[in-house]
Amino acid sequence: MKVKTGKRLLNFLLDLLAIYIISVLILKFFHVGDDKYLFTVTIIVYFIYYFFLETTFGATIGKVITKTRLVSTDGKDVPAHICITRTLIRTILIMNLLDAISFLHTEKEGLHDRWTGTKLINKVFK
Repeated sequence: MKVKTGKRLLNFLLDLLAIYIISVLILKFFHVGDDKYLFTVTIIVYFIYYFFLETTFGATIGKVITKTRLVSTDGKDVPAHICITRTLIRTILIMNLLDAISFLHTEKEGLHDRWTGTKLINKVFK
């Protein structure tokens, strides 16, 4: 069963919040008070966040909260090389906001899913 658009949007918003918090904490940790680095740090954190969590756990913080999980279209775990491709697509497209709205398409999947043969499923985490 495909994940509904509302859940995907909630995943995205929760993950963006987590990424923003992590980015701000990094800047504070390194005592960088200038916000001109926030965008750059956020893009780097964005990439590492999605790649690491989806490769390692098949889910980000947003996906765990909404009880969804990333799998390949055949239902198997997604290998690292697909996760990195998916994350690169997502990172490049997010700068243009194309990926963020692409899941509103009638097929209810993002470009990063269509182009990498992945999907989200409803999953209960133990």
